[in-house]
Amino acid sequence: MPFTAHRVRSASVAWLNRRWFLERGFDLAQERTLRQVSEWLVEEFAWCVQSGNDGVTADTRTLWADRYGSTQGRSPHGGSGRVATVGCFQAKGIGPTPLVGQGDKPGHSHGCLSLEECLREAIYAEVMSAEFPHGAVPTIAILDTGLHFSSPEPDQLYDQNARRGILIRPAVVRPAHAERAPLFKRPMGDFRNSQAADVQRTRDVIAHWVSDAEYETDMDGAMEALEALVRAMVKQIAFGQVQRLFSGGYFSSNVSIRGELLDFGNTHALPNWVHAHVLRLDPGFGKEMELIPPLIGSLAFYFAKYQGHGDLRDLENRGERVWTVAKETYAQTWKHYALSLFQAAGLEERTRECVHSVLLEYFRSQQRHRVTYLLGVSRAHSTLPETGWLYDALLEEQSLPSREEDALCRIAEVLKSDGRSTLYLALGTAARLLRPRPSIDRRHLLDTLAAAVPHGAAQGTVDSCAIARLVQHAISAARRHWPRFPEGYVVLAHASSEGSSALLCATHPDGPKTVWAEGIRDDSGDLQWFGRRIAVSEFPQGVHLYETYWCAMCSAHQTAHGVWHVRLADGEMTLPAWDIEYARPAKRWLRCTDAEAAILADTPPG
Repeated sequence: MPFTAHRVRSASVAWLNRRWFLERGFDLAQERTLRQVSEWLVEEFAWCVQSGNDGVTADTRTLWADRYGSTQGRSPHGGSGRVATVGCFQAKGIGPTPLVGQGDKPGHSHGCLSLEECLREAIYAEVMSAEFPHGAVPTIAILDTGLHFSSPEPDQLYDQNARRGILIRPAVVRPAHAERAPLFKRPMGDFRNSQAADVQRTRDVIAHWVSDAEYETDMDGAMEALEALVRAMVKQIAFGQVQRLFSGGYFSSNVSIRGELLDFGNTHALPNWVHAHVLRLDPGFGKEMELIPPLIGSLAFYFAKYQGHGDLRDLENRGERVWTVAKETYAQTWKHYALSLFQAAGLEERTRECVHSVLLEYFRSQQRHRVTYLLGVSRAHSTLPETGWLYDALLEEQSLPSREEDALCRIAEVLKSDGRSTLYLALGTAARLLRPRPSIDRRHLLDTLAAAVPHGAAQGTVDSCAIARLVQHAISAARRHWPRFPEGYVVLAHASSEGSSALLCATHPDGPKTVWAEGIRDDSGDLQWFGRRIAVSEFPQGVHLYETYWCAMCSAHQTAHGVWHVRLADGEMTLPAWDIEYARPAKRWLRCTDAEAAILADTPPG
């Protein structure tokens, strides 16, 4: 859907995703490259819909808004209400597009995006892109427009006199692109909507989607496309539940057809497995699977309707088969990641079943409590459990009666009986993966980012260097899970920055310390690691190479001044300071010897 936008007069780059650009061969540490990328971003994406002349020039450009519908068909909008598609990218926060419909809340129709929300989305996207099984659509850059806005709804406190930003991300196809928007009848502006155009758009998207699935599988394209999407979505749901990362709900408009997450306005890093609500009328955390059957039914209907085959009975049978696959995939994935909390996925079947049973029972007990969050704060009617969370009991030296104590006791006993398990590995891993993520707690981010960016139009410029440090710290301190990290090690500390990670590891309390390294491969085949280019031959123990990333295990030692170094073939490399040092489980859980107890009681890692 075309519309006219004006050039923003004083736009500048507020934040750049150096990790994303480095993966694609653009090293922004080079001043010339940084300047060229920044100029391109401002030239291509610093455009907005503006009713007045303040802050924009007379230059105009035609941008495009992508049309899409919804599973329930209740949205009055016809697609992206504040997003412009520019080539292979999208610019979010450009103002109201012609696809904004009448009848929605004014706070959902103004088309603006605060700089604070841009940064919050970027932080959540980076954590989820790195950790979730099917990743997330990243924010590649954020522009500061120098403009400001206030939401028409006063209760949207963080959108009052807020600095406007423009968020830039890759364009992706969403399942909602294959659904109709039947309530988009009365646009806010002077655009004349055509239901026939909406039908044609739906038909075209489905034809391409199904054709691609048939090409890749040589099977029924519609069923393959639907099943692949649902499998990816339920794996994302299961991982997010185990890790307590809640996107706010899995809808056809906030995932790609590959299952990648996008749009993080309602994302929360939760402290436990309690049933959390962040949207009034939609299922909360732990109940995300309730959104899958309506999605299956909607897409199966549109596939059948616009592919020109399939009667109602066949349609119902197809949907039931995909829902069965979804439930099986969810259960298997939840079990896998739950077992991984204690490094139990590779143990004996009896051990796996016992640990899974205990964790599932505990999850369900926590789900019986309910909390409602508003701007990251729990409301008064919430029913939070008094004893809190497994992580707290894991670190508590004194035994206190609680569900957490009982669950950990049962898990520790069954792990002790498995000859392939050690409590040090199991509980040391749990101390990392069960640890809350306060740096991306929603309330913390709202307050921290709001304080870091200027408000209004006359409050000065954005300090992009300070913003970069703040964003990087929030991302690094939030990391807990590395998909490529091998079993058999406890992580004592980690540092992470722009695609580089260093994890300080041990296999037992008094053993030698090693560092698991991960970084980005550049075009020349060299390895990028914390701003340094390293040849593959520098790692004598070998390097595992992936399409974009590499990882290796290397020996490490600590100097008398507490600085950690890794040993490379041609010398040593000093590691950055740790972002997180993980607490040890309480000694009572480990049943450790006196020698082990002395080591475990040390404060510094190692």
